[in-house]
Amino acid sequence: MNDLSEKKRLSLVALYQQMPMQELERRIAAGQLAAPAQAIAQEVLNDRLEHGDQPPEPGSPLPGGAPQGSVWGTAMLLVLGAGVSWLVLPGHLASLVTLVAVCWVVPALGKAFPLAGLAMGIVFAILPVGLSLWAWRAGALVMRGGDYKPLGALLTWGVLVVAFVLCWSLASLLIVGSRHKGPWGDLYNKLKAVRDQQTQAITRRR
Repeated sequence: MNDLSEKKRLSLVALYQQMPMQELERRIAAGQLAAPAQAIAQEVLNDRLEHGDQPPEPGSPLPGGAPQGSVWGTAMLLVLGAGVSWLVLPGHLASLVTLVAVCWVVPALGKAFPLAGLAMGIVFAILPVGLSLWAWRAGALVMRGGDYKPLGALLTWGVLVVAFVLCWSLASLLIVGSRHKGPWGDLYNKLKAVRDQQTQAITRRR
């Protein structure tokens, strides 16, 4: 647990306290968690057993979590908020609000359509590499002599940097969503934690 900050530890404790008992027991038994998280999960499980916590009844809502509909409902609200932000906020803040929406929607799409999400994630990961090879073969990355000729190569390099950042970010979000094996409530809690951190960052920049 020494490898985790206090904030991260408290976040994990809250997550495992809200997780269905059966899911928590399964993760501990399967050894899916890193050593510090495994220890925290075991502590939370022991505490819940000591206080008589029982597994939820079949079909009952996830305690502290959210069903699939809540994930998509939140996603739609964030998308709407991102659209409105471009009308009422400065550009840099609107970009951050849009980033919050993207970080929520894309993993949810990956989880809802795991095979398609994984395939699209791989495509996004490969795309900037392909663009770089094409630009190299076309000679667009070579600095040329003349007053303005170097600008073409500099512009191409800038486009490639943006493409790498954007495509690899989308790829990682899609792959994370497609590889998520827990319930929708678990994904909801994780996305909510990320959204809260990003919202705090936006608030500090205003």
